Amino acid sequence: KRIMEKQSQLLHQEEEIRKSSIQVLQARVSELSVYNAEARLTLLELYKKRLIICRNRFSNTDSFYKLLSFKQEIESGKMNKKDKDELFEQLKLSYAESMLDIVAEIPDIKEKEILTILLRHLDLSSNQIANLFSITLVAVKQRIARLSQRAPSDFLNLFSRHA
Repeated sequence: KRIMEKQSQLLHQEEEIRKSSIQVLQARVSELSVYNAEARLTLLELYKKRLIICRNRFSNTDSFYKLLSFKQEIESGKMNKKDKDELFEQLKLSYAESMLDIVAEIPDIKEKEILTILLRHLDLSSNQIANLFSITLVAVKQRIARLSQRAPSDFLNLFSRHA
């Protein structure tokens, strides 16, 4: 019974994603949202809705629970490579639609920059992100600064911790 409930929940989430994808495409096609403020707000609301759906999808994964329990290990740099790789793969799977939205808004973005945005959305500190990528804190801050220069601020605000 529990497995059937879980399958039903996953099917419902997939249907929500499908519907939101159609709405996003319609918003992009119906009016050029770059030039129309109202259309832009509609598109941002659709992006936000998809982001919430993706976050809900991720919150049902083992990687999410590992992320919660490993925050201390991440902070100290002790998360092993296998767990890091699994986390990144699950993020890419769970947030696939939001990643497409990010690419639509920032066409020349790199995968690690997308993952940085998603990790910040999941309330990881810059220090934790640095440890996950095995880079310096300064490098993470530079990455975030470059993103904020290249991306529309209204869009990046959707991924802020308090959005």
